[in-house]
Amino acid sequence: TLANDLNITGANVGIGTASPAARLHVETAAISSQPLLYVKNAFYNTTKPIVHFENTNSNNGQKPLVQIETAASTNDQPALAVLNGYVGIGTASPQTLLDVAGAVIPTIGITNTDTTVTDAQIGGTLRYFWSDSSTSSTGLGAEIRAVAAQTFSGNQRNTHLEFRTTSTTTTTTQARITHEGTLDLLNNDLSNVGAS
Repeated sequence: TLANDLNITGANVGIGTASPAARLHVETAAISSQPLLYVKNAFYNTTKPIVHFENTNSNNGQKPLVQIETAASTNDQPALAVLNGYVGIGTASPQTLLDVAGAVIPTIGITNTDTTVTDAQIGGTLRYFWSDSSTSSTGLGAEIRAVAAQTFSGNQRNTHLEFRTTSTTTTTTQARITHEGTLDLLNNDLSNVGAS
């Protein structure tokens, strides 16, 4: 019942706990197929977020605005943290827009879930965008692609790595590292290799 589930201690409200440790503390000890917190907005409004977090304290750089921990994480090494516009995975003090930290080979992965990969299929892409509003130079500038070098079969998943740049609105492959480890240049020009 509401009387048993809702507890107010001072300015703190507890749901599922008699000792709320925050302004809103939601807790359950039972395993459930339902989410612990469910937020739904049936009205689509492009000007407002569904959930809004804001810290107006001048010292808001001290602690993350949002921090998510799991049973395997700690306060200093959370699963996810947001601090001063930076996102940290495995760190509560991200130093870049995306900071991935870990004691055992921190890794960022891109997984293509297609189960029937064919020759020349793009497996994943890292894209670099510009936002120069003073000119028309806004948009995609360069990208790195993983491209299948064959139709995958058994343990064979030969993959090229392509480096693409643009001078207009679409990218063109300028260099490729093949699955055999060779470097292919589109213009065959090695005169500037190593130049600053």
